[in-house]
Amino acid sequence: MKWRSFQFLLVMILTLGSGLAAQEAPSTQQMVEIMTKYATPGEHHKHIEWMIGTWTTKSTFWTAPGAPPLEATGKARHNSILAGRFIHVTYEGEFAGQPFSGEGTVGYDKFKNKYVESWQDNMGTMMIHATGECDGQGKVRIMRGDADDLIAGKSSWFRSVYRFDGPDHYTLEMWGPGPDGKEFRMLEIVHTRVAPALAPADLERGVKHLEQSRSYLVGSTADLTKKQWNFKASPDRWSPAEIVEHLALSEEFLLGHINDRVMKSPGSNEPRDLPAMDDKILGLVADRTFSAKAPEQVTPAGKFASPQKALETLIERRARTIEFLKNTPDLRAHVAGQRKWEHPLVTVSELEFRPSQCLDALQCMD
Repeated sequence: MKWRSFQFLLVMILTLGSGLAAQEAPSTQQMVEIMTKYATPGEHHKHIEWMIGTWTTKSTFWTAPGAPPLEATGKARHNSILAGRFIHVTYEGEFAGQPFSGEGTVGYDKFKNKYVESWQDNMGTMMIHATGECDGQGKVRIMRGDADDLIAGKSSWFRSVYRFDGPDHYTLEMWGPGPDGKEFRMLEIVHTRVAPALAPADLERGVKHLEQSRSYLVGSTADLTKKQWNFKASPDRWSPAEIVEHLALSEEFLLGHINDRVMKSPGSNEPRDLPAMDDKILGLVADRTFSAKAPEQVTPAGKFASPQKALETLIERRARTIEFLKNTPDLRAHVAGQRKWEHPLVTVSELEFRPSQCLDALQCMD
């Protein structure tokens, strides 16, 4: 279901459910505009983007005011979801000698004008919710919520404070009532980014390349007839339909390889000429002087109902690739350096990525 159709359906359900008379209800266009307004990420969503990344954590717990602290270490991973509207947070570590894992969601509700978050972990069967505000710049965020005091067997409350000290460090504190009812600090988690964030210029260049190549392909195949989709410049060349299918298959396969193998390999801090390596890889992608037989995993075989469906799938998968680039700040630690760079299917000298086929086909059709 298209997003605008879903917006209209949801608003109609809420409107009818509220008992509003037909003459009091806004028009369809007004309803769409209202929903779009509250669905579009704003300035506060940029503040929560600071959490995105992979972190090491150092946690300190206090069971009562003045009690000796308990310390633990762990790791956290925070990813952007739903096109930047929310951040999905996950934590792994130990608590009191037992394995600990938890996850939650952080966002900003534009209707309520409040930050919102939820949390659940393996130490309980409840979900915790909180709302709050920031200092206006996003560097300090204070959240408040209710929680169950399992030991006392009654409801309680808590206050969380986020302090962002820079792009690679932030602290989360949790405060609650002590035995005398006065607030005390129960928890502190110090977050340190696993690797420095990608330089803004590097991130911008990567995203721009992915977006421009996507836009070029969409523009090159716009309004193609069935005959043009299946045109081949020569018997040994692919048609535009086959090229788009190949690219859709490759997009998913390559990102899966990066997640399953590259990101799980040991990172490195060795000095490298990163700009030169970027230029080399981008140059290889655009090189029209070599080609090779495509491996079976990414060979066109009519796996999509139509070329348009293959193109839609490629666009969706490219969006996931861009999100991965934006949400994975430690990518530089996995650059190959002077080692022989291996493609997941073949060596780079045999890499099957031939945009020249698409160019040749389109130029011949002109």
